Amino acid sequence: MDTDVVIVRYGEIGIKSEPIRRKYEDLLVDNLKAMLQQDRIRYDGIVQERGRIFVLTGDPLATASIARVFGVVSCSPAVSAGPRVADACAAAARIG
Repeated sequence: MDTDVVIVRYGEIGIKSEPIRRKYEDLLVDNLKAMLQQDRIRYDGIVQERGRIFVLTGDPLATASIARVFGVVSCSPAVSAGPRVADACAAAARIG
């Protein structure tokens, strides 16, 4: 299965006030970048949305690297799809 993104979930950061949460999310992203660089894992970018961080990479070793970052509760490789149901169906068909 070819994945193109890793979904990163974090815990306690999500219950902080908005300014503190943003500060800790930014720190977590910096730590993710440092770990990926240390492990020589290529990625195309990191996208932050409230409650989740998405690392754009197809590297199969990225998930294990990300899981070692302090503050990460869990992470999962995933396949991105467009916003329409047909896009999700096409992505599911590619996975099998």
